[in-house]
Amino acid sequence: MHTRYFHALLALSVITSAALYAQEEAKLDSVKVSANKIEEDIKDIPQSITVLNEVALEERGIKNVADVVNEIPNLTSSFFYSNQINFRGINSSMFTNNNPVVIYIDGVPQSNRYGYEASLANVERIEVLRGPQGAIYGKDSIGGVINIITKTPQNEWQGALGAEYGNHNAISGTFNASGALKPDELFLGLNGSFSKDDGWITNQHPGIKEDADEYKDYKLNLNVTYKPTERLTTKVSISRDKSDQDWVDGGLAPVSQFNSLKKDDFKNANFDQDTFTKTTSNAQSLQLSYDLDSVLLTSVTTHKKVDVKGEYDLDFGYGSPSDGLIQFQYLNSDTLTQELRLSSQNSHDFRWVGGLYYEKEKFTNEWYGGQSASPFPAEMDAPSVSKSETKAIFGQGVAHLGEDFELTLGARYQTIEKKIDLDFYYTALGMGKGAPMFSLDEKHRWNAFLPKIALSYKLNDHWNTYASISKGYLPGGYNYFAMMGSAEDNRFDAQTSVDYEIGIRGDMLGNRLQLQAALFYMDIKDVHVYNIDPLNPMNFRTSNAGAANSKGIELEAFLRATDRIDLNAAIGIIKAQYDDYMSSVNVGSSNANNKIENTPAFTAKAGVSYTDPSGVYGRFDVRAQGSTYFDAENTLKEESYVIADAKVGYRWSNWDVYSYIKNITDKSYIQNATNRNDGSVFVAFGAGRSFGIGGRYLF
Repeated sequence: MHTRYFHALLALSVITSAALYAQEEAKLDSVKVSANKIEEDIKDIPQSITVLNEVALEERGIKNVADVVNEIPNLTSSFFYSNQINFRGINSSMFTNNNPVVIYIDGVPQSNRYGYEASLANVERIEVLRGPQGAIYGKDSIGGVINIITKTPQNEWQGALGAEYGNHNAISGTFNASGALKPDELFLGLNGSFSKDDGWITNQHPGIKEDADEYKDYKLNLNVTYKPTERLTTKVSISRDKSDQDWVDGGLAPVSQFNSLKKDDFKNANFDQDTFTKTTSNAQSLQLSYDLDSVLLTSVTTHKKVDVKGEYDLDFGYGSPSDGLIQFQYLNSDTLTQELRLSSQNSHDFRWVGGLYYEKEKFTNEWYGGQSASPFPAEMDAPSVSKSETKAIFGQGVAHLGEDFELTLGARYQTIEKKIDLDFYYTALGMGKGAPMFSLDEKHRWNAFLPKIALSYKLNDHWNTYASISKGYLPGGYNYFAMMGSAEDNRFDAQTSVDYEIGIRGDMLGNRLQLQAALFYMDIKDVHVYNIDPLNPMNFRTSNAGAANSKGIELEAFLRATDRIDLNAAIGIIKAQYDDYMSSVNVGSSNANNKIENTPAFTAKAGVSYTDPSGVYGRFDVRAQGSTYFDAENTLKEESYVIADAKVGYRWSNWDVYSYIKNITDKSYIQNATNRNDGSVFVAFGAGRSFGIGGRYLF
């Protein structure tokens, strides 16, 4: 393991040493960010932050949120019925449906693990803020924020068209166009993407389509910006995303075989029931900004509706008593948010932002549960309606203390009230539901105060250091598959963390080498843990572990070695473990000192790109991930692995053509696993080797 760490750190050393031979004229631009909802130089931000601009997105082939995640130290994602995120040991919360890292698209939030995606067809930059962002960004951002900023339309029309074709009949396309309908006053933007992939698994069962894990999706966005005066700007955005994911990238196997499972073991399936997850997301937003000279008044109103239809072969195979039976989830969420904020402008000595936030959400499980063969064919269904209302007041200020110190103070006070109305039915298959076996009608309020304090010290014009303390928060909630017990038995508490971080950020060699490093420690309470009841494999539940901690280091570097060669590297090393958690699977045993599931021991990424004046270019990337446990009992473990990608192309005039290959060695690795506690384990694999050609036209 130490050797792997050494190799990852060596990538950073190579970048640094290569700088000694860099050309003097090759420099990097300064980076402006809006991480704190006010524009600042990245050097002045007292926290870990990664910025990916349009060039980086295109060169590295970043097309979706999962690709963004792969660039960030100690941040990972996987798909297992929905998009699931882990950051520094904080996992997705299954029955609040929240991911610990919130996506913001031009101020529009998305934390729900369903529909956790974004079109990147018209992006100016992506800012990934690491660590709790509750003081400014709200109740779900316990792990951080992926802040996506799209391009501002200009008077002159511009845009791009792109298409790719690859193995497994993979087809994708992107487009974006924006410009003025009336110069300096009315602007229109339109962008979108689509993709389709036949997948790598073939279903051998007659009557079920052969392309078992076929995937297809599209994302569309329309925005209109209106500037009736120099002070007032209005922007209306409408988006629609739809994805159809058949099967999953894996299957079911005996848990005793887990350590020997390979991707090829699952390339042929035999399931007798259609298995799919269909997700549709519709969102609208209205943003109003009014310039009051030294102050900017902003209003952001959003509405988002997500519909999910999922059906899954119960035994993920054929030839058992469970043939013909399924698990199912038909659900939808409807969320309305309103934020009003004031922020300073053109102020150097004291920068500040403050405001009010309101959110109203309705989450409906229309059909949620599964069927069973024993002791007789039956169906368990737990339809429910959950309503939540969030109210918050927040503020943050940055003040100069002398020439070299800056003090950041921020806080958010919020109250969240949730109500659930749930009925649990257990009925013979094909019979009417009758009366529910169990009902839950309950509401609860969670109040939270989320402070942040940071102190930064400017060493010189090129280097800045900082230390920060912030509190993270993930709301409590209710189990959606409640089948017995009291309201308290089916309610879990909010998860909190207190994060301590020290870091340094700066540049060297005439701003040709940019570096940042951070050390962090997280004190985590009431961890949300998700498991399957060992006495009833149909019962999925969330509960609270007592406490945990997470500590580690993150390093990032970017070097413009010459005017033709860029190098980048990032590494995160982490130890995240439970302090107090009695196992809910092995009753009576403790998980204390066990590693937190889904948390790799390290993540590392290094890449080099070359651009020739003739238009020829190329890129090579290597990504490594450390050993990972998939259960709190630490019985399911994937060892470390390395993935390599490459891309070569040619640009001329307004054209760009290229070829690519990802996972060059076709490395087989498990991305997600769930122990069903019945002698079987469900596994999902990471993407295998893919290759293809593509092209873009810019206008």
